[in-house]
Amino acid sequence: MAHRSRRPRLRALAATTVAGFTVLAGAAAPGAAAAGADTRGWTVTPLPVDKAALSRIATGGGAAFTVGFGFVGSGRDVHFAPFAAQRVGGGWVTEPTPAPDGYPDGRLDDVAVLGPEDAWAVGTAEGPDTTALIEHWDGTSWSLVDTSGLPAGTGLTGVTADRPDDVWAVGYTVLSDGVTPLVAHWDGTSWTQVQVSDSEGDTPWDRYWVSSVGATAPDDVWLVGVDGLAVHYDGRTWTRTPVPPGQEVWLERVRSDPAHGTWAVGYDVAPDGTRTPAALHWDGTAWQAARLPADPSAQLEDLAADTDGALAVGYRSTANGPVGYAVRVPAALGVPGHRVPLPDGITQLNSAAADGDGVWIAGDGVSADPETLSPFAARSSARY
Repeated sequence: MAHRSRRPRLRALAATTVAGFTVLAGAAAPGAAAAGADTRGWTVTPLPVDKAALSRIATGGGAAFTVGFGFVGSGRDVHFAPFAAQRVGGGWVTEPTPAPDGYPDGRLDDVAVLGPEDAWAVGTAEGPDTTALIEHWDGTSWSLVDTSGLPAGTGLTGVTADRPDDVWAVGYTVLSDGVTPLVAHWDGTSWTQVQVSDSEGDTPWDRYWVSSVGATAPDDVWLVGVDGLAVHYDGRTWTRTPVPPGQEVWLERVRSDPAHGTWAVGYDVAPDGTRTPAALHWDGTAWQAARLPADPSAQLEDLAADTDGALAVGYRSTANGPVGYAVRVPAALGVPGHRVPLPDGITQLNSAAADGDGVWIAGDGVSADPETLSPFAARSSARY
């Protein structure tokens, strides 16, 4: 089963070179929120580039990072380059993110943060073939990490870390007849592929794409993906867990922590193909569906949990292109969720992350050039 692009406009983009990714952001595009403005309870924070896309934002140990890809070249010769920024002293600061030699395209799709001197970013590099891209931040610089322990043709979509010697990454490996899921683990010394059973009972998933991974301990790891894929690892066995019956559900992100439990978000697909937002919570025995607005053509990409529930973010597809979207998911699942107001000028939200008494959101903003993307990040201390 093929997985659709996470961004509708991804391969149609063109942009001018962003040398070294240290160019100051340009003037706001028409309809975009001004940098630093407090808009509908959100404070928009500028990034030091004006042409880039943010795939993920994450916090941990008092640090905050965001990753994605920037643009090199122009017109038909545009390439994607890995991009990362760290929140330092009230602003976003970038450092070079290397790419493998001979691979002109690279992107970072997820980041896990243990602290200001320990973060992991994963993604994919494209060139003569597809190869896994793993980078580590040591407090001074990003460096490429050896991926020779992973199969050729691997791309990574998610990463999580609960301690320096327990880091998990997931994605896919390209085969001649499709893709197969890929799970990898860092033990403090090297990355190795983790063998996962191809099927659970009578429900095969050996051709599924794993979108995200969440872990609180070596014996508490969750994987989610397409067509209702939700798999738990207890330190010995991988077990697929059924999602609530009804419409087909695709899961984009899983978040798991001891304080707020395990949540997964994505979208339901009706028989006519209409998408509506979906959020699930694991109660220790089964997945329970949250009551969300049945907004047509909307889907969720990530969430940030707190004691009252979670803020989930994504986008709605419209005749004029995607528009940023957010909903509040109450902890009491019988209580209906509600839409959350957002600043103007967001085309897609890809990520959210809790940060003390607030929450970060990140994704794509409105660009002055309709063929490019502009990075967007904002923070709020409000509880919606």
